[in-house]
Amino acid sequence: MVKGKVQNLLNKQNGITLVALVVTIVILIILAVVSINAIFGDNGLIKSAQKGKLEQEKAEARERLSLVLADAYAEKHINEKYNQDEFLDEFIYAQEPDAEVDEVEISLNGHTFELDRSVPQLGDYIGEAGNLPPVIRRIDVTNKTLSEISVKVTSARAEGATYKYSIKKLEEDEGAYVEKEGNGGVTYTFIGLTSPEKYTIKVDLVIDGEIKNSKTADVVLGELEEGTIKFGPVTWPGVGTASTTITTSTSYQLQYQIVSEENKPTDGGWQNILNAGTIQNIPNKSSVYGRLVEGTNTSDYAVLVVKDEIKPTINSFEAIETTSNSIKVQVSATDNESGLSSRNTYKFYLDDEETEKGTSTDGTFTYENLSGLTGYKLRVEVYDNAGNAEESTINVTTKEVTIEDALDISDNQKVYVEIPNKKDPENTILCNVLYNDETNGLQIISVSTIETVYLSGIDQYNDVINILNAKAEEYNYFGSKYVEARCVGCRPVKDEYLGYESGTGETNWWGHTMKNTDENYSSDYNKMTALGIASTNNNYWLASRIVGSGSGYSNFIVRYVNVAGALITAANVGRVYNNSNTSGGGYPYGLRPVFTLKSGIKITGGDGSYYSPYSLGV
Repeated sequence: MVKGKVQNLLNKQNGITLVALVVTIVILIILAVVSINAIFGDNGLIKSAQKGKLEQEKAEARERLSLVLADAYAEKHINEKYNQDEFLDEFIYAQEPDAEVDEVEISLNGHTFELDRSVPQLGDYIGEAGNLPPVIRRIDVTNKTLSEISVKVTSARAEGATYKYSIKKLEEDEGAYVEKEGNGGVTYTFIGLTSPEKYTIKVDLVIDGEIKNSKTADVVLGELEEGTIKFGPVTWPGVGTASTTITTSTSYQLQYQIVSEENKPTDGGWQNILNAGTIQNIPNKSSVYGRLVEGTNTSDYAVLVVKDEIKPTINSFEAIETTSNSIKVQVSATDNESGLSSRNTYKFYLDDEETEKGTSTDGTFTYENLSGLTGYKLRVEVYDNAGNAEESTINVTTKEVTIEDALDISDNQKVYVEIPNKKDPENTILCNVLYNDETNGLQIISVSTIETVYLSGIDQYNDVINILNAKAEEYNYFGSKYVEARCVGCRPVKDEYLGYESGTGETNWWGHTMKNTDENYSSDYNKMTALGIASTNNNYWLASRIVGSGSGYSNFIVRYVNVAGALITAANVGRVYNNSNTSGGGYPYGLRPVFTLKSGIKITGGDGSYYSPYSLGV
């Protein structure tokens, strides 16, 4: 009994041991599989290590190639012999002898990248060398006409490949491609096309009946290559119109059209022209369009803008008349292109001022209000009808200022002059210019009356000229060397001494000798009236006598001007009766002196205006 229990117990212990062994083996197998996968699986340690090494090698290759291309970029900007083909290849090989370079790819240590030669710079990573797929690198257009496109395909790793060619219009969708039959080689010519038109060409790379790679290229048909149509130099055989020649390097028909610069060609405006033909009568600011024609196909436009950009020619610019305060200039200019401007042809400037002093259409201009004995730089701008301008400058010195120049009143304008008052030194006498001419010389007249002069009786009448002139002379500050003074109305006689004639003869009236009538006043009075300066602050004497008669008597009258500037002849200074009796009246009117200026008088200040009159000195 006891033996049997012991045996059972031993049997149980043996069973547990076998299960544990099996479990242990299974666990070991699982652990082994996990360990093997962790080490050798796709994501295992070995693969990860290999992948890490690959990435490190790829990064190293990229860094080394990027540094080389950075150096090449710098070399491009300093070396005149640089080019993106042979020079770049040699430059890369000099730094990385193990590199492999072709037109669009570069490899180092088994890693291949895209290469942009134009920069130059490194592009995207393509893959490991030896595992790269076939690829179409480039589709080059080798020839274009108005109805044909020839292309050449450049591929890599495409041994035994053939090519399929398709074409569609650029704006059409992908389903519009039309496959063309051909030899399957790397070149193909599309025929029977229309222009102008934009096309998309697609090329499929086929190996063993399977498309391995595809590439497209957009091509504009009818687009003019540089130099296909050329225009010759623009000439101007006639003022305002131009000519040019038009040539083509092709055998196509040439056509041209002239339009204004703001317009475009019209369908019905084209004209045929022979190769190297001359296009004439082209207006300024026009565009000349040229194109090629083959049947109904046409090319794009070549365009020549005809615009006069040639400055006018200034033949001469000179001063033709110079005074102390003005310079008259004359300009001669020509323009053989668009012609001289019909308005504002000439603009005149003084010194370096930006605003012109004036314009002219005939080439003459007078600079006015200048200073005497002063140098000026005169500038003229000459314009043509296209707006082109040429300029020229001259230096001119004005003449020395003379008082005759400064006090010019040729247009009867008021000019104000201030002179010292000899009888009242603390004040001055304000005057207007009365004369400045060959007959009378330069004379100025007091703006207002200065004092009251009393005339009475026959003797006063006889001596009225001397009395009034003597009173006027009392105000002569500068003396007879420089100035002569007289009363207004006394006739001035231009002679060496600038003296004054006081009468025209004598008449005997009943035993009394009397001066005859004179008309000396008219020149003065008419000039004052013309200048608008006859009126003043008081009635004033006009030094001129009148002899008149009545019933049994004769009157002797002296003229005067009233406050309003009217001429009055009613001042009866003396009367003689037929019985020889006499009588006389007294009349107190103002004195208005006139000063004749001689050489030696100078202008010392002012501008001739009322508030800034010229001042005089010696």
